[in-house]
Amino acid sequence: MPLILVSEALMPTTTRFETQQTIEINAPPSVVWRSIVRMAMRDEPVALPYRLGLAYPLGGDVVGPYEHVHAPHVRGYFLTNLTSFELLPLPGDRTQLVERTSHELKLEAILYWMPLARLVIDLNNDRVLRHIKRQAEK
Repeated sequence: MPLILVSEALMPTTTRFETQQTIEINAPPSVVWRSIVRMAMRDEPVALPYRLGLAYPLGGDVVGPYEHVHAPHVRGYFLTNLTSFELLPLPGDRTQLVERTSHELKLEAILYWMPLARLVIDLNNDRVLRHIKRQAEK
């Protein structure tokens, strides 16, 4: 037990991490882009951590560049610094969509919270990509 307490005290109180997820979509990039800039995901199924009360996005619109996303439920301990989408054309009017995110976690103990943070981010990113795919392929 003392070793655990000492190791926690030596760990940084803030850590940054990135994610990257990819999905192939049976639609051209222009159609995929329209599905990205206007997302209404209220009917999308959610993973267990979200059903247990963890906050998650219900949708979003890209209306131009922005510097700040207002998310009061995570103020002070979690920050999404960047989310980007790369659309790569594939043969047969298909698209490979790559989502990249960058986050900052300020929650002690990092060793405890980091796996959970990565899990919920991956689950949310997967939900977003599946939603974009379904919308674009309609």
